[in-house]
Amino acid sequence: MPTTVRVTHYNVYGPFENVDFFVCIGNPAKPTEPYDLDSAKDWVTARLVESLLYVNGKEYLRSEYKKPLKDEASWDGTYEAELTFQKGIHSIEIKIVSGEPHVLRSLVLDDRMVKIK
Repeated sequence: MPTTVRVTHYNVYGPFENVDFFVCIGNPAKPTEPYDLDSAKDWVTARLVESLLYVNGKEYLRSEYKKPLKDEASWDGTYEAELTFQKGIHSIEIKIVSGEPHVLRSLVLDDRMVKIK
């Protein structure tokens, strides 16, 4: 069953663009270790589908906000990928690859469980 997986990254300081998200179907009995970025070969790239800024209590599409950001402005980016699940219990693993490790570490999150009937 094709399923859209959505990941939203939120940052209170402003837009964070130097990050990539990937998703894959994991094995709940043998999850990928948090810093094992390379053993799985079936990662699917999650594409940015929405980018929002929150300035002075108002929400803006980032693509339409033309003023320069002088101060911190909360931001979130929503990413999507499609995975095809078989029946059964699975985990959804999310790989975060950061181009700025001093701000955000690259790692794998593995505790998103799904049951497909």
